This record gives sequence, structure tokens and C-alpha cells, in this order.
Amino acid sequence: MPVRPRFSILMPAYNRVDYIGETIACILAQDLASFELIIVDDGSTDGTSDVIAEYAARDPRIRVHTQPNSGRPSTGRNIGIEMARGDHVTFIDSDDLHTPDRLASIDEALRRHGDGQVVFHNLGFVDAQGQTLPGTYLGNAAFTTVAERHLRPLEADCYALRPTYWEFAALCYAGLHTCSVSVPRAVLLDHALRFDTRYKIVDDTDMWLRLTRLCPVLFIDRILGHYRLHPGGISKNPSRLLEESIMLHEHHLARLEPVIDDTFRRAYRAKIARYCAELGYARRVHKEFDAAAEAYAKALRLAPDVKTGMALVKTLCRLPVRA
Repeated sequence: MPVRPRFSILMPAYNRVDYIGETIACILAQDLASFELIIVDDGSTDGTSDVIAEYAARDPRIRVHTQPNSGRPSTGRNIGIEMARGDHVTFIDSDDLHTPDRLASIDEALRRHGDGQVVFHNLGFVDAQGQTLPGTYLGNAAFTTVAERHLRPLEADCYALRPTYWEFAALCYAGLHTCSVSVPRAVLLDHALRFDTRYKIVDDTDMWLRLTRLCPVLFIDRILGHYRLHPGGISKNPSRLLEESIMLHEHHLARLEPVIDDTFRRAYRAKIARYCAELGYARRVHKEFDAAAEAYAKALRLAPDVKTGMALVKTLCRLPVRA
């Protein structure tokens, strides 16, 4: 392996014995061979460590760091960034998949359009058994239509994000998925960018919101990986996801204050209010009336809304959600 591989692939792992072998194998099957795979084992107890060791013994491109369980993928990703030696840092979770041409396709886009750019691409879905599911991550969200004015076509399946994209990312959705992103290592180092360990679920979204303001970004409109949908995913706790999303977007709104106007501010506050109202509903479903009332009240402070006000009244009256 050369001293500096073209790509460093970072994979945090915890108790993924059923999937991690397939994930490692898809990395080792890449058409472009100039990479290192850095696996951070977050204190696995189910045999994951044995699978990692077996592959690492066979391929010197695999580097392994083992640590006590932190419960946060962000910790493993940050350790991987510190260990990385490649020109570009890319990511995969220990149950997801990359297509064999992924690294080669990213490398080609960088060589054609500028090496100092972030790159992301579309993803397909697979189930727990690895069977392909219908739809795509960005196709289901109508990304190229909804974000059209923020995209500049470069060629048939490649776009440059316009400088306004950070507005879309904040008010709509980031578009970037951890399994799809490649970042120049120099960008991570020059801006001291690390995943925010306060978050257990949305640390990646926080990173992409920051990145889209800092440097140029390319989008490859092709499926170059697959996101696995299964019951054990870390984001399957809707209340926890909503709580972290509220915290994230409040933090991001504060970061944006120097560069936004009142119209943007109101729109962003309304988005956060919707998350708060959704959290209120989730709490009310579980008859957590005090927590639900707090969430609804916060939503109303951010953006007054008749429907949310009615929900708050029903919550204060301890009226359960109708089945």
C-alpha cells in the first residue's frame, strides 16, 4: 500500500456480526485499490471483533482501532479522521454497502472537476437479508427537482452545488448521507472539522450542514451504495431522533445568525417548531403529558400555529391521542 492512499474509508462498528463481513467484503472489492479501511470497533461483544480480525489478517489495507464502548458513531468517526492518511476521507456504517465502482467514480469526478471538493451520491436500499428494495434515498425525496435551483449541471449525472445550497440544506434537508460522502482530508484538517459527540444520531447531519457552507460540493446522480433498513438501526427511536434534531437545528440557527435575514430566520424557526410539535405528539401518544405540553409550548414560541395550540390545550386537559 502506498504511503498515502487515495482514500481513507472510515467504519465505526458495534455488534454487527451479522452484517460487517459483507460490508468489509464490498470495500475490498472496490475497482480502485488505492485505499485504506479504518475500522473503529466500539467495544463489540457479539463476535464482530473476530470477523474484523479475520479480514485484517488477510489484507494490510485494513487498520483496526479497538476501544471501550462509547455508544456514539461520532467518536469512532473522529478517531478515524485522526488516523486517516488518504487524500480523501469517506465513510461507511458497518451494515451498509458500497458498489464496486464507488471509489473509482468519485475519483473520476474529482479529477474532472477539481480535487478539493466534497462529493456525495445517491443510494439504494437493501433489507436485513441484503435484498434490494424499491426506491432510492434521494429519488424518494425528489432531490433533483426540489433542489433544482441550487444545482448546476456539469454533465449527464454530475452536478455542482451552488453557493446557496446551505440555505436548502438548512430549510429542507441536507441531502448528503454518511454512506455517500467523500471529503478532502485537507478540508477536515484545515477547518478542524470533527463530528459533534453531543449527538448520538444526527452527528452526521450536523457535519454536512457545516461542510456545505465551507467548500464546493459535487453530486453524482448515481447509486454507488446501499443503505440497509433493519430493525436494529440506531435511528429507530423517533423521540430521540426528534429531540436531537431540535437541538441540532437550534444550534445551527445560532451559527447562521450573522448571515441570515428575517425571512430566512422565520422559516427556520417554523421548521424547528414542526419538529417540536411532532415531539409533542409522540410524547402525547405515550401519555407523557407534561413532556408533550413542554414540546408544544416550545413550538408555539417559535412559530404560532392554531393546530399546535389546539394540541397543547388537549394535552393540558390530559386528553389522549385517539386511536
